[in-house]
Amino acid sequence: MATTPRYRIESITTGLRSGNHDARFSVRRNGKAFYIKISPTKFINSPNMTEKYMAYLEVLESGEEVIGDIHDTDVYEWAMAPFVSLLVELAPPPECGLKDIKITLHEHQFPEFFVFELDIIDKKLRPRRVVAETSPVRPSFVTFDDDFLDDLETWTALYDPAGIVLSFKDPEDARFKPLNKVLIDDCRTECFFKPCNFGVQIRRELGTY
Repeated sequence: MATTPRYRIESITTGLRSGNHDARFSVRRNGKAFYIKISPTKFINSPNMTEKYMAYLEVLESGEEVIGDIHDTDVYEWAMAPFVSLLVELAPPPECGLKDIKITLHEHQFPEFFVFELDIIDKKLRPRRVVAETSPVRPSFVTFDDDFLDDLETWTALYDPAGIVLSFKDPEDARFKPLNKVLIDDCRTECFFKPCNFGVQIRRELGTY
């Protein structure tokens, strides 16, 4: 029996607030990112598939694990099935041994990426690659003025993301699992990692120290 290729769906967004019926999946495999857009505007001569998709979209937008007889896992499997072979082709396992895997924070935040859309024509699901020079998803960030940074450097240290290495008990997990620890000082010191999602929150938190 074939083993299902390993990947992780990092996030799913829908177009509910934008007034459309699109769904976007951010997927990670072997350190590479895949951004997949599904829109019923790309469905041609496929009314049954459109109806099925709209039912699946309702589950995604609800945040519930199940609505009626549709589970969220059913939606994930249906959405990802056309792209699995592409994930395997474009994000193969690393050439180095699993214990030698090292991914920096810079590589994690700005991975090599691929953009896809899903066309459904005559009921057939057809993944289509979209050429993109810039990523449709960017990591969150917070900007600080010079005075704030000068004060920050008086009691803490700043590190280049290229010199920070993701830390996992199993090195292979660095290619798939969410990040919560990193290594600094040439991998001699392990620290907890906390992303910057909201500027006001981060400024307030730093200010307390």
